[in-house]
Amino acid sequence: EASSEAGRIYESLKAQGDLEAADIVSRGKEQAKLHIERTESAAAREAGTMLLQTKQKMIDRAFQRAKEILNELPDDDYADLLASLASQAIMTGEEQLILGKTDLARRSELIKARINRLASDKGLPAGITVIPEAGNFEGGVIVRKGNVDTNCTFDTIIRTLRDTMTGEVASVLFGQESENETT
Repeated sequence: EASSEAGRIYESLKAQGDLEAADIVSRGKEQAKLHIERTESAAAREAGTMLLQTKQKMIDRAFQRAKEILNELPDDDYADLLASLASQAIMTGEEQLILGKTDLARRSELIKARINRLASDKGLPAGITVIPEAGNFEGGVIVRKGNVDTNCTFDTIIRTLRDTMTGEVASVLFGQESENETT
């Protein structure tokens, strides 16, 4: 009878052990499943972040390339562009122009002549002069009247346009679905 009692105890303990083992395996599988889901979710977030960063770099490069294209315009077109940019700031025809180093050395007389012609077309005296010291910028012009500078440099213009044009640039680069992702 002791042997039969021991058998029952053994079977009971074995069944209980089997249940506990099955429970441990089940919880382990559930934890593994949750770990996999969290890892996949984190990987998806990181991939999304990396994609967004790559798109942002491409947008940055597009704006940088726009600046390069402006700086590479033929001299006549470039001078016309600067005259057009500066025309809004020309109020008296006696303003001073600050040019970047390259423009000061290479195209200052042409730029001054074009801006003076625009001033003259507005009925203003053609007394605009170029300051002989180069500004610390590349491309564009700063128009100075007394203590007031009007910044028409390419960096400033592109920075201003960037706020309103990033969506359009993203749309051109990546298609319509990306417009909201990058803004």
